[in-house]
Amino acid sequence: GRLPGLEDIWLQLHLVFECIWDYRFLYRDLVDILSRNRRLRLRFARILKRADEQAHTVMRGLVQAGVMRASADEVNATNILVIATFWMNYAAARGDKDERASIRDGIVQVMMLVAPFLRDAERVHLNTLTRAYLT
Repeated sequence: GRLPGLEDIWLQLHLVFECIWDYRFLYRDLVDILSRNRRLRLRFARILKRADEQAHTVMRGLVQAGVMRASADEVNATNILVIATFWMNYAAARGDKDERASIRDGIVQVMMLVAPFLRDAERVHLNTLTRAYLT
C-alpha cells in the first residue's frame, strides 16, 4: 500500500533483468522465435502488456511519492520496457562478451531514462547507486 521509492524501481529492474538472464536463449532471438510460434507470441504479448502496465504504475507512484517530477505524458514507461526487452540483442550486436556486465549496463541505462525526472536528492542517490553498482 505504500508508494514506491527509487530503490524499489532499482530492485524491480534487477528482478526483471535476472529473469531476462534466466531466459536469455529466448530474448536473444525473440523476434525470430515469436514469428514462428503464434501461441507463444500471444502469450508473450500478454506478458509485455502486464509489464507495461506495472511499469507505468511504478512510474506514476514515483510521481505521487514526490520522487519524480513528470507530467502524465512524460511518464512513458514503455521506453523502459523496450530497453529491457531488447537489451541483450543490443549488447550482442555491440560485441559484448560479458553478459552479466551487459545486464548491469542495461539496468543503468534504464535508470538513466528516469534520471532527468528525479528530484535533486534522488538524482544524487541514483548516481551513488550507479557508481557503487558499476565498480
